[in-house]
Amino acid sequence: MYQKTEAFILYSRNAAEADRIVTMFSRDYGKIQAKVKGIRNIKSRYGASLEQFSRGTFELYCPPKGGWPLIINCHIHDQYRNLKKDLKCFSLANYLIEVIDKLTPYREYNPAVFILLFRVFKFLKEARKKEVVLWMAILKFFKITGWQLQWEQCIFCQKKTPFVPIYFNAREGGIICPSCASAEIEITVPTWQYLKRLETLKWPLCTSLKPPEKIHQELDKILEMCVMEHIPSGLKSRGFLDKMKKGVV
Repeated sequence: MYQKTEAFILYSRNAAEADRIVTMFSRDYGKIQAKVKGIRNIKSRYGASLEQFSRGTFELYCPPKGGWPLIINCHIHDQYRNLKKDLKCFSLANYLIEVIDKLTPYREYNPAVFILLFRVFKFLKEARKKEVVLWMAILKFFKITGWQLQWEQCIFCQKKTPFVPIYFNAREGGIICPSCASAEIEITVPTWQYLKRLETLKWPLCTSLKPPEKIHQELDKILEMCVMEHIPSGLKSRGFLDKMKKGVV
């Protein structure tokens, strides 16, 4: 069976003598893996085009008796070299890719995730505060995959906002009123407003946002808590981001 789809390359790894296994997120089939035969040969027509972040149209041959689907042809539309040249852009994009890879099953149709990647790669480089693009992406990813966070009412008693102070519980997935709060973290009203705004904001508007440092720190902490709740084993890319913050890298 033959298939054709547009996809982003999430990862690739070497296999056999000169082959490579490519993990992609496609518009039509969700996350898929396929083999490229002989790509590491000097005369390979693909060369270095099948790199992480690359977006292209791929033709696949899926053996009827099982086995690895084979990439038999591809046309690369964009390799996003501008992101790879910027260490912060590369690190943030890599973090998002790791989140998507760990939280999406294979072969589950979800074109909204493909479009999310397209938007992030389009706007990340030009954003004033590049972390804003990542935070938006995480919030929107949770929403389109069925893990939308609750910002409008207490997740326990359903008391509607506004109420102060506001508490947040990552495990329960939303805010908590003072009457129901126990050991949850308190978040400021401006941060709560920012979270609500980012979840529904149009992508072109994210490039001009630059939240104050206090809100920046709270947003980063809250969304990292949410990611860790779904991926308790942690992310390799997070360690690199933390080193960048400390100026180690």
